[in-house]
Amino acid sequence: MSNDFEWDGEDYVEIPPQRRTAIYQNTDGNVVVRQVAAWDEDSDPFMVFTSNRENMARLIYAMIDAADLPWQIIENTGRGFIDVDNPNLSRQHEGEADKPRSKDPTAAERQRRRREKLRQEAEPEAPQKEGSDRDSGLFSEGGEQ
Repeated sequence: MSNDFEWDGEDYVEIPPQRRTAIYQNTDGNVVVRQVAAWDEDSDPFMVFTSNRENMARLIYAMIDAADLPWQIIENTGRGFIDVDNPNLSRQHEGEADKPRSKDPTAAERQRRRREKLRQEAEPEAPQKEGSDRDSGLFSEGGEQ
């Protein structure tokens, strides 16, 4: 391998540097996003967010929307999963209620199947009852059907 490398070349992928970032809960129960100080800064820059459900949903959905990711937040209720609506959509689309919105029926169907799978995984399996397929003779002990 050669030690000659041209930083002005075009045959490589450059990954831009990024500051180390920490996200944690402070003693007041708020969410803090903090980055390590740069060489010319006296202290770490940080932002503090009140950690209630609505604020966190707005913050997370704003990041999802800014990154243009096809993600959605779901909440584990302990008895299954429910969608957390994007509160930012109502602000973005005020006055646009009359405009027809194109829908991707295949994406909606995939999302429905995904939610159903998550709900099924969250529910404990029911015990096998007598008279089930195993007891009805469909599966015999000799492997014959």
